[in-house]
Amino acid sequence: MAIDFGSPDYVEEIPSPRQTVTRAVTRGEAPAALSVDEAAAFLGGVHRSTIYDMAKRGEFRMLKMGGRTIIPRGDLIAYLDRLPSLYGPVQK
Repeated sequence: MAIDFGSPDYVEEIPSPRQTVTRAVTRGEAPAALSVDEAAAFLGGVHRSTIYDMAKRGEFRMLKMGGRTIIPRGDLIAYLDRLPSLYGPVQK
């Protein structure tokens, strides 16, 4: 299931023998770490191989948790903050 990072709520479908039950799930914060596919979506839909290439260049860390490869959300935000602005500095 894809996570909508812009909304504090998402809908989860629960299969049951007679029907599919849909319920809203509320979460307080965005996840602390993302999977490779979630990180690719978070960075605007880049390809998952791009995520691996960026990690190899040291743009952010990739960690192993059990059998899963995860990327700390804070590392992705820090990466975005380091990107140059297209039109110069932001006016405050």
